Amino acid sequence: RVTEACSRYYPRPPCAEHRVAPLDVYRFFGPPEPLGLEDRNSGDALGDIAFVCTQGVDDYATKAITHWRVNVSHDFGQYAICLFDGRRNLCQGPAAQLRAVGRRSGQCEGYGPSCGQCTANSDTGSQFSFPSEAKC
Repeated sequence: RVTEACSRYYPRPPCAEHRVAPLDVYRFFGPPEPLGLEDRNSGDALGDIAFVCTQGVDDYATKAITHWRVNVSHDFGQYAICLFDGRRNLCQGPAAQLRAVGRRSGQCEGYGPSCGQCTANSDTGSQFSFPSEAKC
């Protein structure tokens, strides 16, 4: 049975900012995963550094840093965990969560409410999820 908290508050609704604007994001890449943002996580410069600092720098010594400039709707949804399963990229979460590009503060360590979903996250940077369902 689903709890009231999960049924009423998960996933979080999208942010109220309805504009499309360019966004610079970075992602560590290494074969055999596909080179692309679809169904992957990324971060702005500070947000991606937060990821590397908490995941262990040695794991990334043989990977390349990729830079992407993408037009993104800023009505961000809740961040989704996306990964490479050995064959393809995929994002996890209910359908409602995967309909928008997700955002959170770097490793959810910032001061913004809802883990930084709708805030600038200037203290820790931002991390983004790009579910294929959100692509237009």
